[in-house]
Amino acid sequence: MRIAADKLTTAVNDDPEFRLCGRLWDARIRYRMGDDAFILDIRRGEIADVVETPGIFDDFEIEIAAGDDVWEKILAPVPPPFHHDLFPAQLHHGLRITGDLESVFAYYGALRRITELMRSVHNDAAVAA
Repeated sequence: MRIAADKLTTAVNDDPEFRLCGRLWDARIRYRMGDDAFILDIRRGEIADVVETPGIFDDFEIEIAAGDDVWEKILAPVPPPFHHDLFPAQLHHGLRITGDLESVFAYYGALRRITELMRSVHNDAAVAA
């Protein structure tokens, strides 16, 4: 599964809610979506770079990973129960959140907003296709 990196970057960086929740945040987050992966490089509360094809030695602080089937439900226009947020998906459907958990909890609002914006970008792309 792929997310349009340029559209996600614009959506996140232009979003007032993310800018508030993620202010001053520095993190490298690797998202694994089935066989695909990408890293969001967040610097001072905005996406500075997206590494679309990370290598096995690329560093990151947080990883959010699940199979394509789980991500399809998380990114659905109206997610089914326990797919509407990262923690319920982790508790009930095998999504994994690993790495710097202190940062995850401190910036969970920003992570949730990234997921919501990812959902929006994914569904805009599906409508356009």
